[in-house]
This record gives sequence, C-alpha cells and structure tokens, in this order.
Amino acid sequence: MKNVIIEDIHISRIAPGDTIVCNDGEMRTVCKKDIRKGGFCGDSIFGSSYNFGTIPVKRVRFEVPTNRGLVLR
Repeated sequence: MKNVIIEDIHISRIAPGDTIVCNDGEMRTVCKKDIRKGGFCGDSIFGSSYNFGTIPVKRVRFEVPTNRGLVLR
C-alpha cells in the first residue's frame, strides 16, 4: 500500500487507537484494554513486552488526503 508509513517507536509511546504490526505480521488496532502499564516486565501490548522495551514497536500511520493536504492518522 502506498499510503502507509511504518515507523519504529518505543512501546511507551503507543496509545489507544494506534495501529501496530504484531509479531506475526498482522496489523491490529490497539484499545485501552490491550495496553498494560508497569508490572514485572514493564509495559505490554497484547501480552507482549517487546523484550522489556528493547525491541521497537512498528506503528502504522496512514496518509489521508484532506482539503489542507495529506494528514497522517
């Protein structure tokens, strides 16, 4: 897809509503209940702590055309 931008970010910067690429290659939208803060392994998304935050999470951003130009969502 040409309107998709995938960026590597730290797990702590993921917010509800973000779309990520999971370890199995599937794109999933993150809800508030999918994010766990703190704990023994640190933050986790869908039960994965991304190796205690040392592996970046692949966040998907979509370029959406608007009347003011392209916007990332």
